[in-house]
Amino acid sequence: MPSKQRSAARTSTSTKKGRSQAKSPAETTAPAAQQQAAATIPDPTEALAQKASEAAQLRDFIDRTTFSGDQREAGGELSAIDQHPADTADQTIQREIDYTIKGFVEDEAQQVEAAMRRQAEGRYGTCEACGQEIDPDRLAVRPQATLCITCQREREEGPRSR
Repeated sequence: MPSKQRSAARTSTSTKKGRSQAKSPAETTAPAAQQQAAATIPDPTEALAQKASEAAQLRDFIDRTTFSGDQREAGGELSAIDQHPADTADQTIQREIDYTIKGFVEDEAQQVEAAMRRQAEGRYGTCEACGQEIDPDRLAVRPQATLCITCQREREEGPRSR
């Protein structure tokens, strides 16, 4: 390690007896890491716009590939008569999977649009269940979140039977 880095990593602080005690690199970099983590939290507007763009791209891709025509056109066949039933079943299953994925993408897009409306109304980042502020780290990962992590867990667990 170069001497400049070593001296920057070990800063001195005075002790009661006037001697200096060196801090470990972990102690000196912890505040810097926290500042860097805070700086990496994306702007909610940017994050929501990015999510909306991703959802639109996925919808377009699925529409262009899987749902651009009927099942015969997607399989490249002119007729379904000479197809083995297993081939047709495979294509059907793939279309069903893509249809399910498209449903998830549509749900995500609706959640992002709702988050953008909440942001315009000034309610973005507030839990809809308890009214507490949603942790910025949660919003960085899931910018369309409407519930704080505690309320989300309660919703997912549902009523417990004992």
